[in-house]
Amino acid sequence: MLMTTTRRWLPRTWCNLLATALAWQAVAAQAQDAGPAAGDDGGRGRFVAAIEVPPTDSPIQEVRLEAPGGEVDLRFFWRRPRGKGPFPAVLFLHGGGGQATADKLRHDLKAGPVPTRFLAAGFAVVACTRRPFWTAKNDAGDAAVGFDDAVDDTVRIVAKVRTLPAVDGRRVVLYGGSGGGILAIVAASRTDVAGVIAGEPATVVPLAPAAGNGGAGPGGYRGVMADPHAVYVGDRREAMRAWMEGVGCPVLVLQGKPVGLHTVNSEILVPELRALGKQVTVADYPDATHGFYWGDTRAGATPELVDRFVGDALGFIRATDAAAAPERQPAIPR
Repeated sequence: MLMTTTRRWLPRTWCNLLATALAWQAVAAQAQDAGPAAGDDGGRGRFVAAIEVPPTDSPIQEVRLEAPGGEVDLRFFWRRPRGKGPFPAVLFLHGGGGQATADKLRHDLKAGPVPTRFLAAGFAVVACTRRPFWTAKNDAGDAAVGFDDAVDDTVRIVAKVRTLPAVDGRRVVLYGGSGGGILAIVAASRTDVAGVIAGEPATVVPLAPAAGNGGAGPGGYRGVMADPHAVYVGDRREAMRAWMEGVGCPVLVLQGKPVGLHTVNSEILVPELRALGKQVTVADYPDATHGFYWGDTRAGATPELVDRFVGDALGFIRATDAAAAPERQPAIPR
């Protein structure tokens, strides 16, 4: 089902703020075929301008957090709108399979075109990272690293976000792209969130968790992307369906040009979730490529496209919020 982009979803204050805007590293279609998370770390791309929200009105705040045992630093950063709240929150999960630096997380909250648009629309916004998806050594000497660990880290961060002052813990939404997109969906099978927005999720990662190990990284998924149905059999299919069954919130999938990850998402992820009775909406942006959902201009993002898919996301959140508890809907600014 294609979500239309009816502008009635956009709050009046949001429309006014968008009018003030100025006109993860991108990947071309052929680069997308090289790996599901290649070029989606937000490090070197050119991005649509952010909405400027003065730091005096919304300072970036740091929250200290560690994984169990204290061996992994999971600190994250967040901003909140002006006012008393409580505010709905969007937790952003960066792309790729690695960890992000504190500087990058702070930068995303200050200059990211997507987080700043949600902040301007009245949401608390959170930028976080997690342990890497893959082991770096062939002998698995760093075995305490893997996609499952990253999911656990994300669940732990969600629990902490619920406790932040002025955040409505019942209304936390996950927004992720590529590796962060599939991380958001799987995390939603282990914790209660209000919704998930996933930009071209790298579904190949839980489909073949070890393919990126030993330093292979995203490049280890070429074969899986070429024929995901050959892998989606037997125990792997049952394992995938087991976590899919646990997803307890609506999911919005943002899809670009029908290449690369489009096959595994359109032929496996979306239909399987729907077959399990899950509420999944797909919004298509066929002129854009991998990374557009972060506002990357080399992936085809323009100010108009960013306003469009963020508007679609706001509409999805509003509809989800109204369906869950109609009396809570006015808390999202209009």
